[in-house]
Amino acid sequence: MIVAGVMSGTSADGINVALVRFQTRRGASGKPALIGHAEYPYAVNIRRAVLAAMNAQSASVADLSRLNFLLGELYADAVLATQKRFRVKLIWLAVMARRFITREKARRILDEGLR
Repeated sequence: MIVAGVMSGTSADGINVALVRFQTRRGASGKPALIGHAEYPYAVNIRRAVLAAMNAQSASVADLSRLNFLLGELYADAVLATQKRFRVKLIWLAVMARRFITREKARRILDEGLR
């Protein structure tokens, strides 16, 4: 099984994706193996918006929701680019933060593979 771990740290400089292979056969006793990792820097305006939201004394629900959905889409694009770069197809997608992506985008990530 191949899993993508996705996150953005507190520096808000971009999105990091790690692809890891897990043995899933019975009796298999191997450690998870890193296939590869990639980093995708945020555009200046995206980083500015993330940092502003992180440092705000208050923020509107609408603004946070819009940013959350935007980041979810960027996460999805980063996963698609990484699986193509390393020529693998994901089985499971783990996102290290609550980011919303559309069901269609999630399905595309898992279905697209090497196409």
